Amino acid sequence: MNTNHKSTYALLVGSEEKERGALEIIVFTLSILSVVAAIWQFALQPVTIPAAGIEAPPCVACNLDTAQAGS
Repeated sequence: MNTNHKSTYALLVGSEEKERGALEIIVFTLSILSVVAAIWQFALQPVTIPAAGIEAPPCVACNLDTAQAGS
C-alpha cells in the first residue's frame, strides 16, 4: 500500500511550467495596461452639454440654398 499521497493542489503546484508563469505575467500586464488606456481615453473625451434656454447657432451648412439666393 502506498502511503505517499499528495493533494491535488500539491500535484498542480509541483507540475507548474516555468515558461507559462512568465507568459501569464506578460499577458496579464498587457491586459491591465489596455484597460487603463481605454479608461484614460474615455476620461479625456470632451463632453458638450448645451445649457438650458440657450439656443444653438443656426446651421450654416443646412441653409446653403437660401444663402446663395441672397447673394
